[in-house]
Amino acid sequence: MVKALSKESEELSKFVEKLRGVFISNTTATAIEVKYFPFMYLLIITSGVAVLFIGGFGVVIRTLSHGALMTISAYMGLLYGPFFCLISLSHLLQQPKTSAERVLEILMRY
Repeated sequence: MVKALSKESEELSKFVEKLRGVFISNTTATAIEVKYFPFMYLLIITSGVAVLFIGGFGVVIRTLSHGALMTISAYMGLLYGPFFCLISLSHLLQQPKTSAERVLEILMRY
């Protein structure tokens, strides 16, 4: 019992060190998101607005039908949906990476 209590401070320091590693990797992932994601979202949304504006102008001057514009809008949704998923994927992949590093560390210890 005494031996277990004496290791408590050692285990706590190990836990704090691992927690710092998790914090640093989450901070790095967030920094990447903050740096690049607004530009990617802006690019996707701007291109969507441009296509709808040009398509709307085509409908007004009667070179494009309403149905064709709706079809283009639907295709844009099908195209941009996966892009939005890929953009948010990096943060979701960072957490399992950190967990996998921890599991490998435990496996290498024993």
